[in-house]
This record gives sequence, C-alpha cells and structure tokens, in this order.
Amino acid sequence: RNFIGDFSSGLSRSIRDQRRLHYAQPVLTDIARALRAGDAPRVQELARGATLDFTARNSMDLTILGFAVDQVLSNGPTAANVAGVQALLDAGARPDADILGPDKELLEYMLGGNTPEARETLRLLLQAGADPNATDKREQRPLLFSTYMDLPELEILAAHGADLALYSLTKYVGGHSDLVAGGVVG
Repeated sequence: RNFIGDFSSGLSRSIRDQRRLHYAQPVLTDIARALRAGDAPRVQELARGATLDFTARNSMDLTILGFAVDQVLSNGPTAANVAGVQALLDAGARPDADILGPDKELLEYMLGGNTPEARETLRLLLQAGADPNATDKREQRPLLFSTYMDLPELEILAAHGADLALYSLTKYVGGHSDLVAGGVVG
C-alpha cells in the first residue's frame, strides 16, 4: 500500500464529508452533525425554538430534511435516524419533492428502502404533507418506475391517498392461464 495515496484518499473523503455537513446557517451544520452521529435528542434540542432556514442546501444540494432522509436510507437505517426526521418535521420542515435535490424525486428514493425504518420515514413524510401522487419532471409518477417497493410500501401509499390502479397482464399475454402476470401502477 502507498501511505501517501491512502492519506490523500482519506483526506479527500474527510473534506467531502465536511462539505456535505456544511450549511450556511451554523445551526443547520450542527444539526447535520447530530444527524450523522445518530443523536436525535441533540437534533430536537437544536431545532427547538431556533429559526431555521429549511430551504437552505448543502454542497450536495440537500436541504436539512433531505440530509436526514438520506441518513435513514444510506447511513444505516436506525430508529435514531427516523427520530431525526421526525424532529425536523416537528420543527416545521416541509417534505417537498425536491428536498434531495433537483435530480432525485423524494418518493422514488423512498420506495426502494424496504426496511421498517424506511417505511416509517415514508409514513412520517406522507403524514407531514408529502404528495403520494407526485410526478417527476416528465409528469410521470415515480411509483410507476419503482421495481423495488413491496406490499407494505403500497399499503402506506394507499392509506395516504395514492391513486393506484391494478392491471392484469394475463389477458394480454396468452389469456389461457398459462401465464399469470400483473402490476400495480400509481
């Protein structure tokens, strides 16, 4: 191994992580650090009574709520990460479709979680006002393109008003019960 190369790579990763945690409003940076550490009580403490700019974005174009959601899905789903999302929602963060940046659709990102924590986060976001029928930039519903979701996620979406349609493909392909296929489309 090359010591200089390893050191340089580690330093680059550390700088990238620091930029990812940085927001123009210092309290948001502190909240991001608490979220990264899985310290939900600290997130609650920092968010309580503070005037937070929930539209501010970090270098990865994530709002602080987007950062919290990303922690649930990419930093290991834990109850503490879900509690961090809840604390931000309680403080007034809005689950807008673009909290993860302009190129990631919130529901599409959430539908691939397939963990109890991801499902609970999906439920929290929908309860806080996320649109279960949101469309992407092409006016197509992300649900239509998600092949990773499972039945509990469909149940959560349906409970929050998602327009779902069930289609039978069997009658179009063969039609004699030699092939059974179908799909749920939102």
